[in-house]
Amino acid sequence: TFTVKWGTDEDGKLIPADVQEVEMEDQEVLVSCPPEVRTGQPVMIKVGIQNFQVPVPDGVGPGQQFRVQIKVPRLRRNVSREDATTSQVMFTRDEIRARVEKLHTPFTTQANALFRKNLSFQYKRWVTNCCLVLVPLFVLALVF
Repeated sequence: TFTVKWGTDEDGKLIPADVQEVEMEDQEVLVSCPPEVRTGQPVMIKVGIQNFQVPVPDGVGPGQQFRVQIKVPRLRRNVSREDATTSQVMFTRDEIRARVEKLHTPFTTQANALFRKNLSFQYKRWVTNCCLVLVPLFVLALVF
């Protein structure tokens, strides 16, 4: 089984950004049959944060319990020391202000990036731009 994080390319098309293989393991779950469900009908169960739909086996009536095997993602058992501990860092107001100032992008850089993006966008749609200019000129030529 794989987990896929999705992203978009420069044209806005959906592409897989990150793919990771997830190991699955069988887990046995004890389920109580609800009163309104009969043999063969599906029952919704929740294991962790995932929902599963399992059929009620033959010979199980309302209120009885039955065991079912489901596949769930394998949990990491070997957690490294760095993963197990978290550290908290405190910053003063001046340190935060200094970090924000480093993140500030000048207006000229932002304007240049925006201009180049729009120029690239308009270049890809040159036929549409030509039609936007030529159609009104053609209509004016017909009128006069």
